[in-house]
Amino acid sequence: RCSVYDFDKNLVKKFENYEVTNEEPGLKSYLKKNYQKITICKNKEDIKNYNTIFLTIDTPLTLDGRPKVEKIISTLKQAVNFIKKNSNLIITSQVYCGFCEDLKKTIFKNRPDINLIYFAETLVMGKALERFTNPERIILGFDKKVKFLKEFEKFNCKIFQFSLREAEMIKMAINLFLFTSVNYANAMDYYCRQYGFKFSKINKALKSDKRIGKDSYISPSLGVSGGHLERDVFTIIRTSKNQKLKNFFLKMKS
Repeated sequence: RCSVYDFDKNLVKKFENYEVTNEEPGLKSYLKKNYQKITICKNKEDIKNYNTIFLTIDTPLTLDGRPKVEKIISTLKQAVNFIKKNSNLIITSQVYCGFCEDLKKTIFKNRPDINLIYFAETLVMGKALERFTNPERIILGFDKKVKFLKEFEKFNCKIFQFSLREAEMIKMAINLFLFTSVNYANAMDYYCRQYGFKFSKINKALKSDKRIGKDSYISPSLGVSGGHLERDVFTIIRTSKNQKLKNFFLKMKS
């Protein structure tokens, strides 16, 4: 069983009417099947009834690819006074490394009792439901001991435990690796066409190499899209103190 709440009443209404994204096959039928297990919180006061809260906002993007973490911060500012003492707050949103520590110094400065946890989920559009219900591994970041860690053991997969910063960086590192793979594939496609064939003709052979893997992001495409990879590319360009590293990702981005 679980509960759902959003400060945007329109989103709650859509959820009640089973209005979910069409990008995830089977999500609507899955929701209908399990709807009786879900309680819809009627107001923000209801948040106080729960010991574990997941913040699952998909970080918005500006037109130039900048992640708008202000949306997450705004939501937390509204929620902080309605979170019960000694609760677990699990953040799944795509953020920069050090985000949770910044929260501790600002919004949660007077709430050291709240246990901040970063859940480095790596969902794939079209396979999000499958990857969430049958994860290949779970990556958690926290500074205090997670009392409910045994609940995650029900997923029957490897559970990695890190500090908040380490878990945030893992999420970034995965996306940046995938970003470089997409750009590599497109660069190779341009080069292969010079010799009269497409890279897609040979990339299956590359994927058979265990060092690369059958699920690797080395299929040529129109480029990076969807937002997940772009957010972390923008973040590393903005926050890196190493100019060579900035230039590396700037060149790949262009």
